[in-house]
Amino acid sequence: HAITLTADITLTVPLPALNNPIASGITLDGAGHTLDADGTGTALVVAPSTLAAIENLTITGGAGSRGPNGQSGGGIFNQGTLIVTDAIIADNAASQGAGIFNYAGEKGAATLTLVRVTLRDNEASAFGGGLANTGDAGATIVTITDSVIADNNAASYGGGIASHGHSGIAIVTLGNTTVSGNSASYGGGIFNNGNGGQVTLRLTGVTLSGNTVTAGGGGLFNNGNNGTA
Repeated sequence: HAITLTADITLTVPLPALNNPIASGITLDGAGHTLDADGTGTALVVAPSTLAAIENLTITGGAGSRGPNGQSGGGIFNQGTLIVTDAIIADNAASQGAGIFNYAGEKGAATLTLVRVTLRDNEASAFGGGLANTGDAGATIVTITDSVIADNNAASYGGGIASHGHSGIAIVTLGNTTVSGNSASYGGGIFNNGNGGQVTLRLTGVTLSGNTVTAGGGGLFNNGNNGTA
């Protein structure tokens, strides 16, 4: 299944989730266009057990309307297997995971791969300005390569990235990626927190620069918190 945009799109109501667990995959090719959610809700949702790919697309204007609090995942809310390539995710807002929320849910699994993606200028009122990755009794895996995570903000923790186990497993791997100019109370660049679960963070060829905090961990805050990190 393939969808190719032929023009910019501004939403007036939220899109339905990409939800087809029996299909071999769903591909959304933006062809260089913009998907503007215009504050209607989460811009794109990938349902559990769905395989999806997004490429050549700018996602903006999302306002988190998914997740456990109904206010998460501004740009993308992923509970399936999602590959994002050559994309910009910018100027989205949410409580958790303003740019992207990768969320396993209870005993679920969510896998996210970002290649040549820019996450910038996203605003979280709680955590994960650019990206939130939460196991929550399930398992989440995030792999980011050749990307930029910049100028995102979270009021609480993880301006660029917030990853936590929450009784589950959360794994984040970054390669050849820049995390810069992000801000939060804790973990301006990256907040890696076991929180009763298990988190793993792997960095190769990563630049952490110019990230700021009001409390602790400008570039990186790594914390077991009754779990392992």
